[in-house]
Formats: sequence, C-alpha cells, structure tokens
Amino acid sequence: MGAPLPQILVVDDDVAVGKVLVSLLTQAQLGAEHVPSAERALERLAQHPFDLVLSDLKMAGLDGMALLKKLSAEYPDVPVVMITAHGSVENAVEAVKLGAFDYLEKPFEQEQIRQVVAKAISTYALARRDGPRVLLGDLITAGHLKTRATISENTTTDERRELIERTLSGLRAL
Repeated sequence: MGAPLPQILVVDDDVAVGKVLVSLLTQAQLGAEHVPSAERALERLAQHPFDLVLSDLKMAGLDGMALLKKLSAEYPDVPVVMITAHGSVENAVEAVKLGAFDYLEKPFEQEQIRQVVAKAISTYALARRDGPRVLLGDLITAGHLKTRATISENTTTDERRELIERTLSGLRAL
C-alpha cells in the first residue's frame, strides 16, 4: 500500500470554482475537499488533518484574509495558498506577511495551481522534517532564492514590498 495522498482543503464560496479545483486536484493524484466558507473550513480542520488549504480571498462572512490569520496562528504547519479575482499588490503583500505560501489571481492556469500546490506541499514537508529554521536557508543555499535581505524597523514600505515580490517570484520559480 502506498503513502496516503496529500489532503487539500479548498475554501471558496463559489461552489462551481470549488468543484473545478477539487476535480483538478483529484486528477493530480491529490485528495481534495471543498467547503463553501471560512467558518466551515475551521470546523473541518478541527476534525481532519489537511496538508494544504487553498482559499479564496473574498467570501461572505469570515473572509480569506481573516481565515489566513486564524490558520497561521492555529495551524502554522499547514501551508495556505490564497486565490482571488480581486488581486492587488497590497493584498499579496498582506497575505504573505500573514503567512500565505503563495497568492494567485483568477483566472489561473490549471498547471499553475498544480505547481504551486506541489511546491507548497514539498516545501512544508521539508520544513516538518528539518525544522522551520532550515527552510529559508535551504532555499537560498540551493539557489532557489537569489536574495538574502533583512527587514528591520528602518526598512521602508516600498523596500518591504519589493523584497516580498522578489521572494514570491523566487518561490514561484522553484
């Protein structure tokens, strides 16, 4: 018997989008389940372990950013990929600051979703194996991230955005 399939929780209040994502992930040999709200996602996470959460940003009730905050605090070992039709640099920067692994804008290519999900699962598996301190250093050492920078209290907002954008770009290139 092989290893269990990675389990992905898809959170989107658009049921049609949720079904498409579940189908895409299932075709990619991943376990996937859709829930229509952030509140329901929190209930499912309390009942069942997931390897990744793929969440819409704009939803009725608790939105994706509020869900991301809760997941970062309560489930720090579960990567979160944000998806949205309402993308902006500010939203992407905020999502990354709050702990999102990646941020994708709709419409997206199927291959893009598969690659980001696979990258998030493998990156977090490495972090679980070797500890979180090793993760960023491994990515830099392996040449996946071309920059090493520090954000301090003297770093301007524009410098922070640029660093986050370069880091996201480097992670997407993995």
